[in-house]
Amino acid sequence: MRKSLPKTLAEVERSLEQGDLLLAFDQACVGLTLYPDSETLKHKGLLALARAGATERAARLFREWGLGASQEGHVLALEARIAKDRALKLCGPERRQALLDAAAIYRRIHARAPDSYPAINWASLCFLAGEADEAARIAAIVLADPVVQRVADYWALATRAEAKLILGRRQAVAADLEEAARRPD
Repeated sequence: MRKSLPKTLAEVERSLEQGDLLLAFDQACVGLTLYPDSETLKHKGLLALARAGATERAARLFREWGLGASQEGHVLALEARIAKDRALKLCGPERRQALLDAAAIYRRIHARAPDSYPAINWASLCFLAGEADEAARIAAIVLADPVVQRVADYWALATRAEAKLILGRRQAVAADLEEAARRPD
């Protein structure tokens, strides 16, 4: 009996949540034999690969599966995440340039669809590349985001803490992280 797409996605998501990254990738690939046009299955499969450290394979499949043409910011952000993973494996001037290249991808995503997720990643990568003033400018944009200000969930608190860390507000960072740790999500 053929599994439904929602059931397949739920299995992949469950494996991701449990940290069984290779199983999640395999499940996504099996699902793609039944639902080859499912961008969500492609995204979840590549997310599992990226989290497992299979950076080059994830980059190749991102291109082959055509995810660069997506209209979804979280799907496009996977390209930036892969670029960040590549950059963090480098040293010296190559690392700095690769971090700035990854930051530019997040910047493009944010320009197209303003959201705190690409913005905080853009800011963090600028900071890691030594562009502290630019990172601080972007972190201020993140802190002005109403979703981040409301801190309704773990991710908003973690994002707010990361922005404050970039700005050097260490005590406020600790308070946000303590609150984030108490959240169920």
